[in-house]
Amino acid sequence: MDLIVFLKKTALKFPKPIRVFLKKPWRMFFDRVKWDREMIRLMADYFKIPEKEVNFLLKNGEKLDAFFWNYLELKNSRELFYKNTPFYIFELAFWHMKIYQKIFRSKILDLSHGRVLDFGGGIGDLSLALANKGYQVDYADVNGETLNFAKYLFSKSESNIKIIDLSKEKIKENYDTIICIDVIEHLNNQQETLGILSKHLNQNGRLIITALDLNITNQEQQRRHPMHIPFDFDAKKYLLDNGLIETKYPFLFVKISN
Repeated sequence: MDLIVFLKKTALKFPKPIRVFLKKPWRMFFDRVKWDREMIRLMADYFKIPEKEVNFLLKNGEKLDAFFWNYLELKNSRELFYKNTPFYIFELAFWHMKIYQKIFRSKILDLSHGRVLDFGGGIGDLSLALANKGYQVDYADVNGETLNFAKYLFSKSESNIKIIDLSKEKIKENYDTIICIDVIEHLNNQQETLGILSKHLNQNGRLIITALDLNITNQEQQRRHPMHIPFDFDAKKYLLDNGLIETKYPFLFVKISN
């Protein structure tokens, strides 16, 4: 990830025409998928379908998710999406198999320390990787298909991951590291959530969070991820006002005061 940060900073120094020219090969390289055969096997077992069908759903999960969201919205039932969609499991798993995400998540493992909260942990693969590296991990998400799959994933390992069902309970403990990856853009109560995460972070604790700059949507973004909600406030400033400081990584903040 350090190399990626360096390359991005270097690219910003190039004239705009060169940056535009390099953008496509950059995305093509890091958007490549490294298939996780063990995850595919586990998904096939969980859904009781052949691995060939899992591969199809992995490739098309994002489109199916968008379709399901738009269908529920037409029925005025958007709140049922995260509880009922099975496609989000495939969308997340496929996203995590991309080269960029694998590099990014490897960096998260290195930057985490102490007791860890994986907030909005989705299918639980990052929680499991953290636990396998020796961290004490709490997984938190709302009740639904992704949480059920995470429970299944944890049951297949010897890890001791605590599960927090955010549909029934609130975050109570404090943590040395809180991870909130690809989560905050899905929430209606973004400012309240950032306040909760800041409150439950120990002094000198680390908040690893993405999508804080989702302030403007475009047609492509809305088509691919209609469930994403842009911020109507300055999220980064809000964190800084709540005692956190920026680091050299745009996704990492450190709490310096309570």
